[in-house]
Amino acid sequence: MTGRIKQAGPFAIGTVTLTLIAVLFALVITGAIHTLFGGPSTQTIHATFADAQQLKRGDPVRIHGVQVGKVDDISEDRRGPGATVTLDVKRSSGPVHADATATLKWRLLLGRSFYVALDPGTDKAGELRDQMIPMSQTGQQVELDQLSSVDGGAARRGLQTMPGELAKALADPQAPTRALDGLARVAPSLTRSLHAA
Repeated sequence: MTGRIKQAGPFAIGTVTLTLIAVLFALVITGAIHTLFGGPSTQTIHATFADAQQLKRGDPVRIHGVQVGKVDDISEDRRGPGATVTLDVKRSSGPVHADATATLKWRLLLGRSFYVALDPGTDKAGELRDQMIPMSQTGQQVELDQLSSVDGGAARRGLQTMPGELAKALADPQAPTRALDGLARVAPSLTRSLHAA
């Protein structure tokens, strides 16, 4: 009986040690270690957008496609047009620098559901002061209904004229040959590279 207890001693110590290492590793990977040992696990960043579009509280914040936080609040800017968006971002995602950018992008193909694409910037730019990304460093993806608005005025006339003019340009099968011949006369070196290609 005493021999069994002595043999279990090193085994128990090894098991406890491996368990502690696994727990510590999990805390580091999930970022929970920051919560246990000093400071909050997230940082608050504000970004001023010209238009917050359909962004809502709780929408994701992503860095290089990886979700690192969420939209905590959206408030209209009292000083002028635009909105200030408060982002709650994990500290484990790294520091945010002065040249950071934030862009509203579609979560779905047809829009109406957004996320904030955050580019944390570069070390050489220094820290983001006041945790505020200015409007000059924010933007938004164009929605389909905004694209449809180009069919007014001169843009509409241009769109109506373009198919006919394009058809005329492509009607002559010799036009590309003549264009390449003309190019050959003015750029012999380019002609040689085209022949090689």
